[in-house]
Amino acid sequence: MFQFLDHIIHETASRDRKNGRAKRFERRYALEAQGFDFDKVVECVAKLLDMPPEDVLRSGKQARTVMARSLVCYWANRELGMSTVEISKQLKIGQSAVSRSSLRGEKIAEEKKFSPL
Repeated sequence: MFQFLDHIIHETASRDRKNGRAKRFERRYALEAQGFDFDKVVECVAKLLDMPPEDVLRSGKQARTVMARSLVCYWANRELGMSTVEISKQLKIGQSAVSRSSLRGEKIAEEKKFSPL
């Protein structure tokens, strides 16, 4: 009986993961069809935080700049499906920094109720 329950739980979790992936792919392609790319994400974040796009891409540790870059990393990675390596080349930072920024961006988006793109 326990094997049966384990099987059902595993199948349900697997199906939920597949459905989540399918929804992300649908969203990604819909955004691409609307012309969203890395530069558009930067523009949206700049508008959201009321700052020039060049400040979003600026290096440094100022709180607003860090917040902006974190949101860019998060949305470019999760919404557009860009790899952390691609994003790191665009921002001229290391891949691990993009990974950390993406996690920070997720927390910022949740805390401040920023909706993706």
